[in-house]
Amino acid sequence: MLVAASRLREMRLIEPSVGAPGAGGPGIVVTDTEYILYRILLNAQPCLHSRQRQHGIAPRGAIPISGTRERPREDVALDLPEAPRGGLAGFVEQTLKQALMEGRLKRGERLVTRDLATRLGTSPTPVREALLKLVAAGALEAAPAQAFTVPVVTVREYRELADIRRTVEGLAAERATIAMRPDVLDTLHAINAAYRAARLGHDVAEALRLNRTFRFMLYEAADMPTLLDMIERLWLRIGPSLNHLYPRPNEVDLGRHSYDDLLDALRLRDAAAVRASIERAIIAGTEILIANLADEEDLPVKRRVSFL
Repeated sequence: MLVAASRLREMRLIEPSVGAPGAGGPGIVVTDTEYILYRILLNAQPCLHSRQRQHGIAPRGAIPISGTRERPREDVALDLPEAPRGGLAGFVEQTLKQALMEGRLKRGERLVTRDLATRLGTSPTPVREALLKLVAAGALEAAPAQAFTVPVVTVREYRELADIRRTVEGLAAERATIAMRPDVLDTLHAINAAYRAARLGHDVAEALRLNRTFRFMLYEAADMPTLLDMIERLWLRIGPSLNHLYPRPNEVDLGRHSYDDLLDALRLRDAAAVRASIERAIIAGTEILIANLADEEDLPVKRRVSFL
């Protein structure tokens, strides 16, 4: 490590004469690894993307070129509260997790470390730490220029995630039925009423927020922290696509909502019926979301819409 650090310091002191790996001239000769580390230390763009482009390989997280079917990535301005003085990285991580799971961060959107730090009134270090944790969880992708992007989940990936969700969320709902307390059940009824009002009022953002609140209050009642963590990781992946879940206003079915059946089954402590209600909701939601995504991408998939 000491030898490497000394080598990099030597490179930086004579920056104008440092050449690319294998280049001739008066500059010092450096290896591939040394050159990449040198560029990172200067906070410049590493040459990895350049080399990938030379070989026709698109860099991970790159902005799509004009004419591709994927939407161009956009910078996003979140309405963030000011960060508290203590536990800054944890605060940023929780704030971004909530935004991802509630669909306030959408597919392909771009987050810049320094911009987030400015909005939160903190230094870039805890913000970057939180963003890197979300990258490790698969919720974000690292991009050039100290930025991060929300991954674009494909239809195939979403179907796979839905299959996994049916298993783990169904188990959580089943176990929650056994441990359900009357006060929690009352709160779930109140959330469901507010959720229906938001749907009927075409307030998609509020409906998404209440939907997540309802689901996680139910799952938390199971008192299974490891299972809850698995569910949260899945929602971090699907959340940015949930804006495609709800149909257009003139297509909303005002009939009985799937959560009504679930609440009735909870009252009767029918664990199998509660699990079945959650699994049906996931299946129906997946069909609607994929159909709406297909409409956006002009794919020939039959549209199916119901009131979830």
